Amino acid sequence: METKRREPVDHFRRVAGRPAAVVLEPASSPDRIDHVWVTLDLGGGQNLRAVINTLSLRNKLAGFDERVRVGLVRSPFTKLPPLGIFPAAGLDNAALARRENLFFETDERRELETLILEKVRL
Repeated sequence: METKRREPVDHFRRVAGRPAAVVLEPASSPDRIDHVWVTLDLGGGQNLRAVINTLSLRNKLAGFDERVRVGLVRSPFTKLPPLGIFPAAGLDNAALARRENLFFETDERRELETLILEKVRL
């Protein structure tokens, strides 16, 4: 079964920027931290904060598995994309997994925080 490419819709965006800052979400208690905040420099004096979940606090409070599943796509490029915010199609994780031979792994919060911090490399 072939997956058709979705047309861009108004509420999805693709963002390209240079990492400017990365911090763990401030919280009154360490067990309430469930995000990493990455600030991206989009050029022209514009910044955007990407908020990345490192666990599902909602699932944790409901007694379910709180871990987040992560799949890394490794794709070579010869030129970085232009900086900015652009319309984009939504993601179909199943189609992406098939096309990229992608496997989603379940990570603990601290492992995922470390992964994000390593990938940002300020």
